[in-house]
Amino acid sequence: MLEKISSDSYMPKYEQLKQILRQKIKNREYKLGHAIPSERQMPGIFNVSKHTVVRAVTDLVQEGILYKEQGRGTFVKKTISKKEKKNSAKIISFIVQNINDFLISEICRGVEDAAKEKGYRVIVSNSGCSIEKETENIRMLDDTNASGAIIYPFSRNDNAEEISKLKQHNYPFVLIDRFFSDIKTDYVVVDNVKGGFLAVKHLTDLGHKRIGFIACMEASTVAGRLDGYRQALAQAGITYDKSLIVDIPHNVALKNMGREIDECGWHGEIEYLLNLKDKPTAVFCVNDYIAIGVIKRIEELGLRVPEDIAIVGFDDLPISSMIGVPLTTVSQPKYEIGKAAGEILIDKIEGKSPAELKEIVLDVELVIRDSASKC
Repeated sequence: MLEKISSDSYMPKYEQLKQILRQKIKNREYKLGHAIPSERQMPGIFNVSKHTVVRAVTDLVQEGILYKEQGRGTFVKKTISKKEKKNSAKIISFIVQNINDFLISEICRGVEDAAKEKGYRVIVSNSGCSIEKETENIRMLDDTNASGAIIYPFSRNDNAEEISKLKQHNYPFVLIDRFFSDIKTDYVVVDNVKGGFLAVKHLTDLGHKRIGFIACMEASTVAGRLDGYRQALAQAGITYDKSLIVDIPHNVALKNMGREIDECGWHGEIEYLLNLKDKPTAVFCVNDYIAIGVIKRIEELGLRVPEDIAIVGFDDLPISSMIGVPLTTVSQPKYEIGKAAGEILIDKIEGKSPAELKEIVLDVELVIRDSASKC
C-alpha cells in the first residue's frame, strides 16, 4: 500500500492519494463518522496540488467512502455496505470452463472491451473443466468485490441450483452460450437451430443421406443444433434415424475438455458410426473441437476426409482453417457474444437495464472449406 505520493509512479497522483486515504480509514487514522483534513489542508500534508485533492476526494465521495456536509467539511462514512463496496470496485467476474479454449478466449476479449469502455476490470475465474470448481467459483461470487458476473456454464444441468440462488439474491449476472430452460435469466447465445440446419443442409445438398451427429447432450446448445439437424433432414425428405446420433457421456466430455485437441481422438464415438451396417457418409459434429478429433481418428484408421466420410463442425475456431483438411464449419460471432454480455451486465449493475430480461440470440453463418464433398 502506498504511504506517500510518488512522481515516478505509473499511477496518477490522485489515484495514489485515494489509496493513501483508504488506508488511513482502514487503519482508523481517519475514524468512521469523523472529518478528514480539509481540501485546503491536504495539499500541504501530501505535497500535491489542490486539483489532485479535489479529484481524489470527489471519487471517494462517489464511491460512498466519504461524504460532505455543506459548511462543515468532508467525513468518513460511518458504514460502507457490501453493495457499495462492490459498486465502487467496478469489477466483473467472468466464470469459464477453460480459458485456454479458443472459443472462450475470443469471447473474453469481447467482455474485456465492453468492460474497459465503462471503466470496469474483468477477473477471470477458470474452472479448469471441473464441475466442482465451477460450483465453488459461483458460490464465491457473493463474497468477492465483483459487482456482477458473466457465466459460461458447462452444462444445462450442473449448477442449476447455484444459478437459481444468484437470481434469488438479485445478484447481477448474464449467462453466455448456454442457459437453463427452467430458470429465467439474461443470456447471450447464438442461433443454434439455424447453425445445425445450415451444417446439415450443406451435406444433404452434396447428396449425403446417411448423416451422423456427435455431441454431448448435456449442453443446452446441443438441443438447438439437433433440432436444426432434424429440420434439414426433413426438408431433404430424409427420415430421422436415432442410431446415427452419438451422445458423448458427460464424464468423457469433461475429461477431453481439459486436453489438447490433437490428444482427443473421440475413438468410440466415430468408430461406433463407422461400424454400423449402413454407416454414414457424413458426420455433423456439435463443435470444431470434436470435429478435429474425429478427423484425426478417421485418418488413423486409414480413411480419408472427405473422400470416405465428410465432416462438418461448429464454432469456426482459428485452428479449423489450419489443419490438414480445412474444416467446413458454422461460424459464430465469438467476440460479439462477449461484448453483448458485458454491455448487458454493466447496464444491470448500474441500474440502466429494463425490467424485462435480455435474451439475445446472435446470427451464425456457414463457412465452406474442404472437409465435405459430394457423396
